[in-house]
Amino acid sequence: MAIERFEGDIRARNKVIKKALSRLGEKAYNIIFNNCEHFKNWVLYGISSSKQVENVTTAMVVGGTAFTLIGFISNKKGLLKAGLYILLILIICIVVAGYFYERVQNDSEK
Repeated sequence: MAIERFEGDIRARNKVIKKALSRLGEKAYNIIFNNCEHFKNWVLYGISSSKQVENVTTAMVVGGTAFTLIGFISNKKGLLKAGLYILLILIICIVVAGYFYERVQNDSEK
């Protein structure tokens, strides 16, 4: 991943620094829902998103679905199993990460 150069003037830089510092001490890091790329995009653009997470998720959905379908159509149980495992792992990761993210959010509101 390349380093993204900040293009703003001194006022924009100060605003971004202030926005970043507003979350100092936050303990809501989550590899799927709130990682460093989410933070960077939120600070710079106001949108918490991660292309890395989107790309990995897409690859797992496409790969898992493709293996499952090819395994099912060709009657190759190994491919079918592999595809189902990939999709299952993806679902488990999302559910577990969502649970912990929600738990941290609730703890920080208390």
